[in-house]
Amino acid sequence: MATRQNIANLSAAELAAWRQVIARSMALQDNRGYVHFAGMHGLPGQFCQHATLLFLPWHRAYLYMLEMALRDIDNTVALPWWDWTSDDAHANGLPAAYADTTVANPLLAGETGLPQRTLDQIQAQLPDVLDFSVTPPRTVRAPGPPDELPSAATIGSILEASTFEDFSTQIEDQHNLVHGWVGGAMGVVPVAAFDPIFFAHHAMIDRLWYLWQLRNPNSGVGQVALDQALPGTPLNVGQVLDISKLGYDYATKVIAA
Repeated sequence: MATRQNIANLSAAELAAWRQVIARSMALQDNRGYVHFAGMHGLPGQFCQHATLLFLPWHRAYLYMLEMALRDIDNTVALPWWDWTSDDAHANGLPAAYADTTVANPLLAGETGLPQRTLDQIQAQLPDVLDFSVTPPRTVRAPGPPDELPSAATIGSILEASTFEDFSTQIEDQHNLVHGWVGGAMGVVPVAAFDPIFFAHHAMIDRLWYLWQLRNPNSGVGQVALDQALPGTPLNVGQVLDISKLGYDYATKVIAA
């Protein structure tokens, strides 16, 4: 079992290993690499599911695929999550691991790997989402005031939702808020996943779904068919409902009051 941890709780050695596996994945130019998986979400794959009840199942499958690819490089790693409800987040914003400029840090930004014509279109329409002064362009961020991140109280209330439909809708709203708060590439679907913070953010969303599932063990996914395929992945909805069958767990199963 892989245990996903809060990024703030990684030891120095664990953080170094996480940075190294991301750097090695970013260096791969084929379908085993970071750029390939990032491109599945927005451009060029455009497989992501939003504003539907496939939002949570699809992103769980998506994160799982990246995690398996990373574990092929280093089988000791697991996706960490960014707890944007924490006191630290509400004081300092982005987690230090993803914002540190004093070390070689692949978590700061990602290359898009998109064709030049697509990049030209993005530059013309969305000039502030990528740093076009470097080649290839890299993701940028424009975070808002830290205390505008979702609070533990808000998330605690959402975890009390009685139906999957209600929970999914409310948690996706908070998910959208965090994307907008980070800004830059994270603020627009076509390039959001090229920013490494994307996956720490979505690991948090997946964790919250898991916490809701623990409270509602027979909830399922409402009216969604269990054999519904999850686009761009080899999995269907039924195959992602139980994270233990996917081989991972979360280190912390509570939201602070």
